[in-house]
Amino acid sequence: MKKAYVKVKDNSVKSILKRPYIAATLIGAALCAVVLSVSVPKQTPPTEEERLAIPAEPTKLPTEEAKAVPEKPEAPEKKEIVPTPKPEVTVPKTNETAVEETVSVGIFSGGKEITMAKPIEGEILKPYSSGKPVKSKTMGDWRVHNGMDIRAEIGTKVACPADGEVIRAEEDGLTGATISIDHGNDTVSTVYNLENTNGVKQGQKVKKGDIIGTVGNTAKCEMLEEPHIHFEVTKEGIYVNPESLIP
Repeated sequence: MKKAYVKVKDNSVKSILKRPYIAATLIGAALCAVVLSVSVPKQTPPTEEERLAIPAEPTKLPTEEAKAVPEKPEAPEKKEIVPTPKPEVTVPKTNETAVEETVSVGIFSGGKEITMAKPIEGEILKPYSSGKPVKSKTMGDWRVHNGMDIRAEIGTKVACPADGEVIRAEEDGLTGATISIDHGNDTVSTVYNLENTNGVKQGQKVKKGDIIGTVGNTAKCEMLEEPHIHFEVTKEGIYVNPESLIP
């Protein structure tokens, strides 16, 4: 059995060698193996000493530029708004003296001081009380007397005290026949306790001395007094003493 195996083996090798291309292939493979074993060094793992000797890769620290926080952009500087000065108006110098003008609220005075005449001539029964209360015979109490009472016989003609325009002409339940006149310069005169309004109407233009009525006894608030007319004046809506406007 042994001899037979060797014989078969020998015959197999000889049969391979008899084929030149197979032999060339085997020889080339053997040479490549030898070359590779010589040229490629065998890599062995580093020893403990070699591993410790290898310097560790330095840790990269953040640079100053990386640390720096980007600064916020500066806000634009606010510009102060300065108002443009108004040009000065130069008034030429003159030798004339400046006169302060008075605004006339009325329509006749033209800004001049109003002067008046008594609506009738007669004794003053009760003067202007300057805001102080006085006794009223008719009403039985103490009250401020805002005008002056001028005594006259019933039927005596009553004249307009100054130029103006009638703003009231009516029969009042308390003051009787009453006429109010706007004299301009915010001055208004009122006459009441007339017998009648003598046909005078609201809006009528009147002149100083024109007859506007006659003395009566129609004012219920003063009917116990002697026959008279009540004459009062207001300036800018405030009662003033009528005598202060009579020269």
